[in-house]
Amino acid sequence: MLRWRQGLLRLLPICRLDGVRPSRPFHTSLASKSKNAAVVLAGAAIAVASYSFLPVTYNDAVERNTKKQSRTPKTTPFDEALKIHNIEYHDASKYGIAEIYGTSLPSNMPCEDRSATEMISFSSTLGFFMFGVFDGHNGAKTAEKLSKELLPYLTLHLADQYAKAASDSPQSGRNLAEPPDPVVSRKSLHATLKAAFVEFDNIMVHESAQRALNLTEMEYQTLNQTKEAPSDFTPSKETPKPTRGEAFKMLAEAYAGSCAVVGIYNSFQRSLHVALTGDCRAVLGRRILAPKTEQTGKDNGSEATTQTHSDPLSNQHVYEVHELSFDHSPKNQAEAEYQKTLHPDEPELLKNNRFLGWGPSRAFGDGVMKWSLAVQKRLWKECLGDRPRSEEVYKTPPYFTAEPDITTFEDVKKGDFVVVASDGLWDCLTNEEVVGLVGKWLEGRNSSQSAGRSSSAGQSSDKSDQEMVKVNSKSITFKPSKLPVVYPEKYDDSTQMHRYWRVSKRFILAPQDRDNVAHHLIRNALGGADTDLTETLHWMEGSRRRRFKDDITIQVIFFD
Repeated sequence: MLRWRQGLLRLLPICRLDGVRPSRPFHTSLASKSKNAAVVLAGAAIAVASYSFLPVTYNDAVERNTKKQSRTPKTTPFDEALKIHNIEYHDASKYGIAEIYGTSLPSNMPCEDRSATEMISFSSTLGFFMFGVFDGHNGAKTAEKLSKELLPYLTLHLADQYAKAASDSPQSGRNLAEPPDPVVSRKSLHATLKAAFVEFDNIMVHESAQRALNLTEMEYQTLNQTKEAPSDFTPSKETPKPTRGEAFKMLAEAYAGSCAVVGIYNSFQRSLHVALTGDCRAVLGRRILAPKTEQTGKDNGSEATTQTHSDPLSNQHVYEVHELSFDHSPKNQAEAEYQKTLHPDEPELLKNNRFLGWGPSRAFGDGVMKWSLAVQKRLWKECLGDRPRSEEVYKTPPYFTAEPDITTFEDVKKGDFVVVASDGLWDCLTNEEVVGLVGKWLEGRNSSQSAGRSSSAGQSSDKSDQEMVKVNSKSITFKPSKLPVVYPEKYDDSTQMHRYWRVSKRFILAPQDRDNVAHHLIRNALGGADTDLTETLHWMEGSRRRRFKDDITIQVIFFD
């Protein structure tokens, strides 16, 4: 075991990516919760490069993009806003990643979303690329903590899991940092990730409340199982009770909340594990030869149309969609049924297609949906906490959990890509539209590169290349049905924001977005070809803006 851990990990300096800030080391209270974590750290176990993507100053963003602006058409304030949280990274091939793009566009000020990536090596042939998007609410404190500490915390749990697998191997006498690597079953890996999510959340929510109230673990557990504390209840701890200010800071991440979607990619097994808590989402796109008959979506409310390719040997390609997560919200029928089994005979539970008034039905933080009424009352009375929930509605806590649902996608191929994003994107675009828009962006880039190579070689490019290369100087617009994507037979656009804005969807491929596909996605989520709508939404301020759009954070990862 020790030999495995000593060969397992060599901590690297935390590097700085262009346009991002390096993450801080995770809190020692979290590290201590991992089994044998002290041994892992003392044995120097995992090569880690960790990046937490946080807002940067406008001037920094402009300075970083000065070179690109020199060859980009005149930009608008919306274009500049897309660059402020810019992510572009092209050097992760060791972990099976070709390119990473991302950005955030706030509605709340400051933005409540966060994102992060981490690359870890357990041996020369066993490593993982981890990424996550964290959609905060009621402030950014929980999402910020997740972006800085959750991925390192998962790394500790993965190290424990693989170390245990190595120690159980019949080849335990070998140098365990060398191939063959230990194998962890999918079931065990899923169980490990679920336990890590829940444990991390318990530290934020319950241990912080225990410390704020100055209780022992047993006293807190007793209090958290009742509606009302006994009248003679007094803490037994002799340590000084925290001040209101200290208690308020302890509870910051517990009172705020965040949804989370985390991906873990094993490039050697070509497998992608996606863990979801809440209503963020992940989808994978794969380029395939277009079938002879291709089903497409609706345009402006009309019925679905069918495009037929007369030549079955045509080289036209489309992208198929693979759902990697399923929202934790009452809109997901499976999740709604699951919550009803946990909280039967509660007519208010899913009223108005919301979960006791909330959009998501699972989240990190949000202690008011997890603490007992007795704990809420004590925090309200002693720590400037929120007013306790109504006893008429809050009957069977806890209601929220951070336990994720996990899916595994095997046999990831070169050229596949995954889009992970907060719900601000999915309120505007369907899975098929997102994958198709990425495909359209790739078509534009590839055609431009092809035309450029043909031109430099003195050859004439074909008509389609000549048309697509116009994106270098001129935008092109198109309907949803023109996206290169496979729509399901019974396709229904259930997104709500375009109906709320009272407009029809029409998309755009803009030259400003050629260097970052995440910019392309946000532009099309917020108006697309309707540039007037895009700029109007951008100029809105305060609570009015929040009614018309949400924070949007996106990561797009292309696999090598």
